[in-house]
Amino acid sequence: MPQSESTPLSTPAEIQHEIFSYLLPSQIHICLRGDKFCVLACLLPDGDEDTKIGLDGYDRQPSDDDGFPSTNATWARCLRSSWGPHWMCDEIALDGQSEKEFDMSIFLSKRIASTSSYAEVFDLMVRTAVVHITDLDTLECLDGKLEMPTTTSASLFPPPLLNIVQLSITLRLPLAFFEALERRLPEDTVIALGSELEPALAGMSRSWLLRLPSTLSRLKNLTQLRLWLDYSYLCSWSLVNERALLSPIPTFVSPSNLSISVILPKLHPKYEREARHFSTGTLEFRNAQLHHQFRQRWHVHANFGGSVEMVYKSDFPFLIGVIAMDIEELEELEWRLWKERNDVERDVEETIGWGFCAT
Repeated sequence: MPQSESTPLSTPAEIQHEIFSYLLPSQIHICLRGDKFCVLACLLPDGDEDTKIGLDGYDRQPSDDDGFPSTNATWARCLRSSWGPHWMCDEIALDGQSEKEFDMSIFLSKRIASTSSYAEVFDLMVRTAVVHITDLDTLECLDGKLEMPTTTSASLFPPPLLNIVQLSITLRLPLAFFEALERRLPEDTVIALGSELEPALAGMSRSWLLRLPSTLSRLKNLTQLRLWLDYSYLCSWSLVNERALLSPIPTFVSPSNLSISVILPKLHPKYEREARHFSTGTLEFRNAQLHHQFRQRWHVHANFGGSVEMVYKSDFPFLIGVIAMDIEELEELEWRLWKERNDVERDVEETIGWGFCAT
């Protein structure tokens, strides 16, 4: 008597979960392509999103088959990536044909016989994986207002993605966006923000201040939220008014089970101001922690003729690579020197000729 075919989803839910925990990626990107969603496996190891000392942007320089540096155009694109530490995932998303891309239809067709299971597996994935979003447009569409993809598998996905449990938002935005938040927020209500800005900036501002809290409030299963923020400008993060930037947080921290982690670039001691900035770990919101981390130091500079060059701009701590010390001790030393009104950058520049861009 022939044995009937069985699928993973014909087993109890607990066993299904166990099976697919080994098959589904632990981190995924959800992004928009036109008016459809795209699912992409994240290439970063679990818990390895944070900027390390050695990852200052030079590591993004691709090599050819012989190991020599590739074209500056490729390196420039990687340095400019709005996906921040997920720049490699951005490259895969731009490629679209890479074997590293997580294709839901291929993955599921190999493992599931019943097409009715596609939506169930997708729902399981957004409940168990860390979901990364790297732009405001995608974030706005989590309420299901846009159609899901029309590929064989994706056409069966549920339109809303409201079952996300772990959400990571990574945004590397223009400096003008942060300036707009600071310029308008003190005097006007958030509803009026952006009324005199360029349309693109006005939309981004409204997305951050109004639609972000609205969207997050609909994610009833959300327990972990991670915000990684930076700008595409060369100079110190200290230009940004962190208090204006993080002003939406109190509107969506009410659930007691929601844990929020905010990652921002390190502040420069010379320009740090209590009225504008937060000290590490001192967010004034319940269940929220703040971490200041090392920032990208290689940047793209566009020349008048249209060509680009890669430039190195040091940031705090400036003494990295100058003094051979443990990084934590070096940072503490330089912070103390600045607070004692020593101009560390000027002293180093006069000694070895290094330049620095502060504000």
